[in-house]
Amino acid sequence: MSEATDDHLIEQTRHGDRVAFGELIARYQVQVYHFSRRLLGSAEGAQDITQDVFIKAFLALDSWRPDAAFPAWLLRIARNACLDVLRAQQRYPLVALDSQAEQLIADSANVEEHAIHAQRLETLEHALFELSVEHREILILRDIEGFSYQEIADLLDINTGTVRSRLSRGRAALMQKVNGRATYD
Repeated sequence: MSEATDDHLIEQTRHGDRVAFGELIARYQVQVYHFSRRLLGSAEGAQDITQDVFIKAFLALDSWRPDAAFPAWLLRIARNACLDVLRAQQRYPLVALDSQAEQLIADSANVEEHAIHAQRLETLEHALFELSVEHREILILRDIEGFSYQEIADLLDINTGTVRSRLSRGRAALMQKVNGRATYD
């Protein structure tokens, strides 16, 4: 990948350089995919959403404002697409461990550690998908994607106080679900 800024690549794309847009895809497709997978609970659905996000982004590139961070703009498109899918499904599906987690487990030297680690990841994933979408997306954006409170507020069109309170409630609900599962499993 080149060291060109997102702004420069976007400008090149606007002038017809499809290679520049390919570089933007290479930079952000993994982030969009993981965000979508975690929000949807489906690897296949996340793949479809990721493709759609970049098609929509390409078609709407003229509406992108340089004052908005490009990755946040992409995640907003992904979020809206995921919410559309979730509304259509009227349910929140569970997801199996992703391939990175499975590889981490496979690389571990101790079989007992494999089982404990796999069980913890599975418990956490299941508990995450039992949360409301508003709590799940806040946790994903802050604790997994590493966005700042202000970036999340801008992305979701809410104020930072709402971000903080949803994050606090989401973390508490997640811990309650994890602790409840650990007690009964």
